[in-house]
Amino acid sequence: MKTDEWIELEHKVHLQTYKRYPVVLASGEGVYLKDIEDRKFLDFIGGISVCSLGHSHPEIVETLHKQAHTLIHASNLFYHPKQILLAKKLVDISGLGKVFFCNSGAEANEGALKLARAYHFSRGNPDKNKFLAFEGSFHGRTFGALSVTGQSKYQEAFKPLVPGVVFGPMNDLDKFLDILENEKNLAAVIMETMPVEGMGVFVLPKKFVKRVREICDQNDILLILDEVQAGIARTGKMFCYEHYEITPDILTLAKGLGTGVPIGALLAKDSVASYMKYGQHATTFGGSPLICSVGLKVLEIIERERIVEHVARLGKLADETFDKWLNKGLIKDYRGMGLLWGIDSVKKTEDVFERAFELGLLVNMLGSNTLRIAPPLIISNEEFEKGLNILEEALK
Repeated sequence: MKTDEWIELEHKVHLQTYKRYPVVLASGEGVYLKDIEDRKFLDFIGGISVCSLGHSHPEIVETLHKQAHTLIHASNLFYHPKQILLAKKLVDISGLGKVFFCNSGAEANEGALKLARAYHFSRGNPDKNKFLAFEGSFHGRTFGALSVTGQSKYQEAFKPLVPGVVFGPMNDLDKFLDILENEKNLAAVIMETMPVEGMGVFVLPKKFVKRVREICDQNDILLILDEVQAGIARTGKMFCYEHYEITPDILTLAKGLGTGVPIGALLAKDSVASYMKYGQHATTFGGSPLICSVGLKVLEIIERERIVEHVARLGKLADETFDKWLNKGLIKDYRGMGLLWGIDSVKKTEDVFERAFELGLLVNMLGSNTLRIAPPLIISNEEFEKGLNILEEALK
């Protein structure tokens, strides 16, 4: 079948919830993808921050093969070593106390919201049940995660949503702090450590994040940091919150931890985690032997190959390159860290995307004028420079 025929069949049989790019992918290796017509593309999307180790990484393939021959799934009614070892590894590198595994970032955020309410309820403060989130934020599409997602375009058809959510502006951080200090009965603040969707990537000022942490501490408000996209070495630190010299009460992870297999993780301080009791939260597939074996291997490779340092170096190269583009008038603005960037194009992003596509580069469009760059973390200096050169040509 040809590309058009596959697309026509998809339209007939699949719920039309995605605005897909007109390419039917067939295979991937490293930082490259191939479609069914054998066209090769340099991948600057990375599955939207998912494919941290690229495509078909030989050690990940071997891990999946070996674990599939051993034990794919075990109910969470039983213990298994891979889940325990991955939880211990995450506890060791994060400094947090407990881990709960699920299947996605949205599920991790659902668990975080439930844990925040359970914390205050069990401490005799059931009225502390509100959440403060950013206008323009994105935390997922399940009802709880959608309720703290500050974008009406995702919410309108599904109201009424979970009550008790207050939103503060991302473009007026002083006002956000004012709401945080004066809103009554807040259980938690939930925010992406690096907001990505709403404003096309936004780097929060260090002073602001530290002040949020201080106000939460002073008022017994939990701080939930969503690092579904920004975590696992994506910003040049293992966790994005390390840039801000703080520690969250609850942290949510997904995407890059599984480099393509479905995983989510909720991490919490011991002082918070102890308030979620037996039977209050669970999952069927979360934390299976197959998935946890991959998570362990991902963290092993990131540590062994010093990928955090590699990403930090590429982040400096990106910053220098985008600054040159800004001075040339090719772009209007850029924001980001490591290998997660938003670039505001002078021209329509759709036109830039199409030209990049013709030149063999896949990038991601955010809105009418922002491009998101999130290549695999294993991308080499040469491959990254090649992609930037193609993108510069597309911007022209």
